[in-house]
Amino acid sequence: MTSLFFADLVRETSDSNGTGAFALLGPTPGHRAFVDAVPQGAAFHYAICGLTHENQREVGVGQMDSSGHLLRQPLSSSNADDLVDFQPGLKTVALVVAADWFAERDALQHQHGLDEVTGLVSALAGKQPLGSYAATLHGHSIADVSKLQQQLDGKQPVGNYALSSHTHNYWPVDGAGNLILGTGRLGIGVSSPQGALDISGPTSRFDSTGARTIRISRSGGSDSNTAVEIGRASDSWYFGVASSGPFAFSYNDPNLNSLAELYIAQNGDVYPGSNNVQKLGTAANRWSVVFAGTGAINTSDERAKCWRGAAKDREHAAAMDILAELGFFQWNDAIAEKGAEQARLHFGVRAQSVWRIMARHGLIENDCDDAAPTSRYAFLCADPLPREAGSEGGTIFGIRSEQLNAFLLAALARHIGVLSGK
Repeated sequence: MTSLFFADLVRETSDSNGTGAFALLGPTPGHRAFVDAVPQGAAFHYAICGLTHENQREVGVGQMDSSGHLLRQPLSSSNADDLVDFQPGLKTVALVVAADWFAERDALQHQHGLDEVTGLVSALAGKQPLGSYAATLHGHSIADVSKLQQQLDGKQPVGNYALSSHTHNYWPVDGAGNLILGTGRLGIGVSSPQGALDISGPTSRFDSTGARTIRISRSGGSDSNTAVEIGRASDSWYFGVASSGPFAFSYNDPNLNSLAELYIAQNGDVYPGSNNVQKLGTAANRWSVVFAGTGAINTSDERAKCWRGAAKDREHAAAMDILAELGFFQWNDAIAEKGAEQARLHFGVRAQSVWRIMARHGLIENDCDDAAPTSRYAFLCADPLPREAGSEGGTIFGIRSEQLNAFLLAALARHIGVLSGK
């Protein structure tokens, strides 16, 4: 029989491709590296199984060269028992006992003693009788090696697994190449994952090879203009897209057929998915402060308006009463936080008082004391609050200040004109 080296628990991964020597990436969990277990120049059986490309596999006699690469001589393979031209992607490389070795054993078992199988006895002494390896024998005839087959029966074949950073050695892959996850955690670039999926990438936007933390692209990763990236840039994290079109955020649209709710254009403009439909904030979730370089622009094109004209007498009278309502106030939550002496003084109206004044002048049919207040005057706002933990719901009242201010300004101008005799 061919003189071969046997060793237990030798298995590594590789991303080499082609028909040449294989560079190895290090042992899988619970296993040893070839360079730590196999003497240089010693012949051994190896098995290469594709994980990214499951249809590629090769079993043969190998040796380790001076660079720690696997030199390959196939015995059987998915390429008609010839060298496989492996495609790029992850593979496992294991030290095994090939089927040809058993064929030679069967031919010799009635002719030779176990001691004639060069190096086998010393290699097997004290080894664990598990996995696809030669069993431990102690002075028995070579016929006892047949027990090895019994131990091999029912064992999981080499390959067709994905590496695990959890306590198990492998997570299986189904026939479609889908990773079958258990109840553990998956870590990529991290030895002790803290979540169901924990990914650790470079500390800057790109590492020395240009790799990002997470990158999603189309066209097999070759189209850099349609890639979404998540990663770290200096002291902040970024989420961005390289695309000639806008970056769209969509909700509750599994087919992505309708308009998105939010767009970010290539020039940096941020705009809603529909014109004059969506809100920024809600009655129960308000923005505290809006910082801007200039004021808000409200569409005021006359072609979009049906003009009614100046305020009527009752409206003028209501406006004068609202002017008398103007005054200083402090917000209750500011007083609770800062105290009455430190809380800031604001100037304006009380929304419910404005509602009551408008109702008193017969301009609205119901006021803020009704269960469901409504108003045709857009500067009067009443929005329902959702029932949530700690909240009984109800209505919150507000004012569109720019419209109310214009309403009061018109009334004041008319009042001054009457006093001046104009």
